[in-house]
Amino acid sequence: MSAELQRAIVRTAKSDSTLNTAISSRIYYAEAQADTMPYVVFNVVGSTRMKTFDSDACWDDAMVQFSIYDDRKGVETVETIYDALVGAFDRTAMTFAGGKAQVGCQLESHTGPRWEEDCWVVTADFLIGVN
Repeated sequence: MSAELQRAIVRTAKSDSTLNTAISSRIYYAEAQADTMPYVVFNVVGSTRMKTFDSDACWDDAMVQFSIYDDRKGVETVETIYDALVGAFDRTAMTFAGGKAQVGCQLESHTGPRWEEDCWVVTADFLIGVN
């Protein structure tokens, strides 16, 4: 995933007041950089380069997984963060690379909440198409 796209995802998350408040600005690429929960980690779990037959045009589709972690007793916090994440990213268009690239996001699937070791986890997979 390009650094510019990573920044666009973080910027979108932090600009959504509901999501940003729920995670206290703790959204990370690839691995968490804090022990304090709740937080969100995102990573590319698959990608495809799409080309057309009649031109040199191409685009990349990436499946980006957002994982929400929280160590409180109930599932309410991870469910609230999931709802805010969907509100911020589902059917959203982001512009990056100085306005030269458009990114469309669409929720494809989610799992959880489920208890893993010492915290609740919800994952949400978004298809992100880069033109």
